[in-house]
Amino acid sequence: MKKTILLTLLLFISILAFSQDLEFARKVVDTLCSPGMYGRGYGRQGDSIAAEYLSGKLKEYNIEPFTDSYFQKFFINVSTFPENITVSIDNKQLRAGKDFVILPLAAPCKGTFDLSYVTEKDMSSEKKFKKFLNKYSPSSFIVFDKSLITKKVQEEVFPAFYGNFRGNGVIYLEDKDTLQHNIQGRGQAFPIMVANKKLFSERPKIINVDIYAETHKHYPAKNIAGYIEGKTDTFIMFTAHYDHLGMLGTEAYIAGADDNASGCAYLLNLAKHYSSLEEKPHYSIGFIFFSAEEIGLKGSKYYVRHPLFPLEKIRFLINLDIVGAGEKGIMVTNGTVFKEEFALIDSIAKAKGYFEAVHKRGPAAFSDHHPFYEKGVRAVFIYTEGKPGGHHHIYDTPENLSFLVYNELFKLLIDIVEEISH
Repeated sequence: MKKTILLTLLLFISILAFSQDLEFARKVVDTLCSPGMYGRGYGRQGDSIAAEYLSGKLKEYNIEPFTDSYFQKFFINVSTFPENITVSIDNKQLRAGKDFVILPLAAPCKGTFDLSYVTEKDMSSEKKFKKFLNKYSPSSFIVFDKSLITKKVQEEVFPAFYGNFRGNGVIYLEDKDTLQHNIQGRGQAFPIMVANKKLFSERPKIINVDIYAETHKHYPAKNIAGYIEGKTDTFIMFTAHYDHLGMLGTEAYIAGADDNASGCAYLLNLAKHYSSLEEKPHYSIGFIFFSAEEIGLKGSKYYVRHPLFPLEKIRFLINLDIVGAGEKGIMVTNGTVFKEEFALIDSIAKAKGYFEAVHKRGPAAFSDHHPFYEKGVRAVFIYTEGKPGGHHHIYDTPENLSFLVYNELFKLLIDIVEEISH
């Protein structure tokens, strides 16, 4: 009887502890996605505000910096839209983020212009396409139905388009209500927009725009890094990026809850967990929050060129990005490469019934594990599968995160460290 009571008590304590972990994670996500963080972008220095918050938490948990600061500074070029953006078609006002987005590194544009629609016939050959551009582009915004841009069109018709285009702007129409924004790309002398196809079903004739774009050269970005000293000077590293897309004008606010406030919540929770242990872990535990992931993994690429300790001292690196769901389980990128580590992850998850499924895939260069992998570090990238679906849009908000397997993934990460340490 006493044994049953003890087991029940231990189970209750375990459930309570991990429910507190989920509550903690949601508070972190709410903070990182709050209006005062400005989408953790660069136009209003939301990235710097987020960096101060994260480094303050590391200090609170007594995480040691690798140098005299938690910050590793570097410089980037980035475009922002710091002022109000107005776009209307035939005098109908469009909403930034909902009805349209503007692709990065666009030039400012203000005025009223014709809308000229590219047909499938216009794109049937390079000669016909050039004829269309010569006739309409000097005074127009050129409108493409994105569904008509085939691989053949891209390869045979488009190669010289952007270099020779002399129009006022380009609009790509997409048949979906969720439009994805971005902040990386090449500079253009005109704005490139993506808009909801439904709004153009009646072929509006006129567009009025007032777009102010500002490009920051040599903008100071910063990675955030710290560690807990272990019994050895070899590391298990946890990484996540904290930057996001910021603001599109003064109204479209892209919070980035799943991408990647969710990953930051895991890292802070892990830092909190390991800092509370009475005994040193076997391996030293490192944490890096990367900046400038959204503009091409700039932060992690900078780090591997300027590591704060030798990269060969990393026993295993786990990158967490887009981990706010889990209805369909988890994916382990590089799982087909690092078979021993994947087998460990899979066996733990199956033995404890953590997820619906544990999937694996090969190398993929779309998150911060990849620069480490290219340098020979055993690195995987874990993301959850399921809701909410899609990122880089205004609907990636805290209330849309299910965090269905938050507790399970958090426990898995701790289990991995424990098993590798044996």
